[in-house]
Amino acid sequence: MPEWKLVRGETLKIRKKKATFAIIFISIFIIIGIVTFSYLRLKSSRESAAVSCIEEDIKKGSVSGKNREKLESYLSEEGQDVSYYFIKGYLDYQDAEYEMAIENFKLAAKSMTDTDDSFLKIYTYIFWNYALEEMGETEDLIQNSKMALTYMAQDKAYKNDMFLHREIAAFLYNNAAHIGESTELLTDYLNNTRGLSNKVKVQLNGNIGQLYSLNERYSEALMHYFDGIYIIDTTSDIPDDNYYKCKFLTCIGDINFMLEEYENAISYYKDAIKVTLDDKNREASDKSLSVINGAHAYIKLGQYEKAIVWLQQLDEWIPNLEAYARDDIEILKNDILAKAEIHNEQFEKAEEYLENAAALLENDDEEFSSKKDVYVNLTYAELYMAQTRYEEALSLYEQLLSQSAEEELGLEEVIYQQMCKIYQERNDFENYKKYSTLYSDQIIKNNKNFSKTYVSSIREVYQYQLLAKKEGQYQVALLVNITVILGLLVIVVWTVRSGMKSRKMSFTDSMTGLFNRKYLTYYLEKNRKNYGKNRLLFLLLILTILKSITIITDMFKEILR
Repeated sequence: MPEWKLVRGETLKIRKKKATFAIIFISIFIIIGIVTFSYLRLKSSRESAAVSCIEEDIKKGSVSGKNREKLESYLSEEGQDVSYYFIKGYLDYQDAEYEMAIENFKLAAKSMTDTDDSFLKIYTYIFWNYALEEMGETEDLIQNSKMALTYMAQDKAYKNDMFLHREIAAFLYNNAAHIGESTELLTDYLNNTRGLSNKVKVQLNGNIGQLYSLNERYSEALMHYFDGIYIIDTTSDIPDDNYYKCKFLTCIGDINFMLEEYENAISYYKDAIKVTLDDKNREASDKSLSVINGAHAYIKLGQYEKAIVWLQQLDEWIPNLEAYARDDIEILKNDILAKAEIHNEQFEKAEEYLENAAALLENDDEEFSSKKDVYVNLTYAELYMAQTRYEEALSLYEQLLSQSAEEELGLEEVIYQQMCKIYQERNDFENYKKYSTLYSDQIIKNNKNFSKTYVSSIREVYQYQLLAKKEGQYQVALLVNITVILGLLVIVVWTVRSGMKSRKMSFTDSMTGLFNRKYLTYYLEKNRKNYGKNRLLFLLLILTILKSITIITDMFKEILR
């Protein structure tokens, strides 16, 4: 007994020790968990606060001193993870340390799988592209834009972010060497991202259209402009819908101008000007360019007086323009008026307009419209030609040829044509032959032999594609009708066969198994009324089938149209 009690007591002590150790271990584990959770929560809170500072700076367009202190404090207390490298790269970018910023954004991108924060994922690539642009590098712009769009598509909060779409479009516009990849990237996002708002669809169509225009793929550009206008006309949830419509009509007019379909261009410019815009500044800037381009089209058609009258519309909008845009429009207006006066042989007036334009160019620090100096110099050369100052004209044309080749302005065709005229007037047949050959080759190179119905044909193709989308609905209706007709035909066949069979049977056939007997008189008399009803039913069935066939025929005609 005593020994047994001793053993039992020792066992109880051991159990108590184990229980104590277990309680201590569990307590330590719980404490560690609480501390870790608190640390992670605090870290997440600090990270969110730091990210909020950057979001605030982005909206303002500058880094405030207070926010910078918070960001630097975050870097001094946190480990090196995605948010650390992103914030460090962001501050480097703000300090114009672009190489360091790029390195930090690369490090952040390598650890991107460690975070679920969409802001960090997207803006790492956005600011990386900002830094690349500052360095004049374009190699990674497309890939970075692709990654940003990928993460945007995955988050409802960012897929329709207009600011991000504008920034990415700007990256792609500035990367002329890879326009094909840029259009493919935006087209893929437009076609494969679910949940896009109509406004984003419209903006993407506009961006893609402009990229195609830069690449001289005008048919694709027109398709996207028409699609944008179609969305605007068939929906009512797009803010600033008239603003986009005005832009698209102007862009379509510009394509007509590029294809030398000047009358069509003027028609689209007129439509753009008719669109009502509430914002006076925006209306002035957009419609002023439509007026300038329309006046150029009138000049190309040789309708100089109409160009002068057309320009009078600018008097309404120029006062509402911002200062940097106002002088640009004045320069372009003076240039066109000078062209008209050259045609009217009012050379003094033309020179006065050109001098006004040149004076405005000297103080033109911020551009609203680019390459204005080129247009003014071209008009100066025209003035020299009209005044038979051929040497001055040729010298200026040679200068413009070099500038056009260097900056890819596409002025060779116009300049070669004018130089041919000069050498023809001077009876310099050797140079005339040289530049007439260059002129012909340039026409072929520019592929200007489009038919005069090019744009209208593209529009018809677009309308056909819209009808093709509806064709699926017709096909469903067609299948239903065919099924009904087949069912009716089965009923008709069954009815006819039954009638034929019944004529060969007597009422005793079922008992004897014999056929080809005639009906008994009383049986015929008894069922005469029923046969009449069957004939009427058969007639109605035939009429129903004929009506269904007529409906299907009309449907096929509609589809073919």
